[in-house]
Amino acid sequence: MKHQHIFWAFGIFCLLVPIAGFAQAATAIAAGEPVSFSLDMVFTFLFLTLGPLKIIQPFWLLTKDRNAAFRRKLALSSSVIALIAAILAATIGAKILMKWHILPAAAALTAGILLFLIALKTVMQQYGSAKSEAPEKSDTQAPSVAQLAFSPLAFPTIVTPYGAALLIVMVTVSNGQMVEILSITAIIFGLNFLTMLVARRIMKWSPAVALLGILGSVMGVLQVALGVQTILKSLYILGLKV
Repeated sequence: MKHQHIFWAFGIFCLLVPIAGFAQAATAIAAGEPVSFSLDMVFTFLFLTLGPLKIIQPFWLLTKDRNAAFRRKLALSSSVIALIAAILAATIGAKILMKWHILPAAAALTAGILLFLIALKTVMQQYGSAKSEAPEKSDTQAPSVAQLAFSPLAFPTIVTPYGAALLIVMVTVSNGQMVEILSITAIIFGLNFLTMLVARRIMKWSPAVALLGILGSVMGVLQVALGVQTILKSLYILGLKV
């Protein structure tokens, strides 16, 4: 069926884009460049940390008993809230770091450590016992769009703590490319919105859960590698030759 082909194409895209960006980032480290990120690297990193793959199942669980109008409204509201929060966090956080005279390499090292720890936890969870993520049923009234849009959807599902930290670091070391970085952030959140619109259709397709699990594992490993890469590059810039 048509949506199956779309999902497979989306899955291949999700694999190829981060791998390509990661390869370029590794080349940059080998060359000993200062702490900076090209725009395609920015897209890759934000796609991994703030992108749509992690949203599909949580959004489906939150809305599987709701109608299409509710799902569209929730997707739009949460996307707008998350985008505004991410831009505010990036600009304010970067301004504070610069005001405190935090070295860009030190900021990148902090983001690398945080990214590594969170991603490592995600990767290791697959070796633990599986837990159901389905929400518990209760006799209380179902939450409204306003209640779900802010939390848990916008925070921490869409805007992850490590994703926000990485975005702040990118803006801090942007070298005059803050507008471009924030534009890429908006594109990522646009992809998140579109993904939420088709999340129900994706989850109805039986191989989707397995494919999402594979993609999640690959992305988790890439995030661990990204964290290690950022740490090593930051230490190199700070004077520790590794």
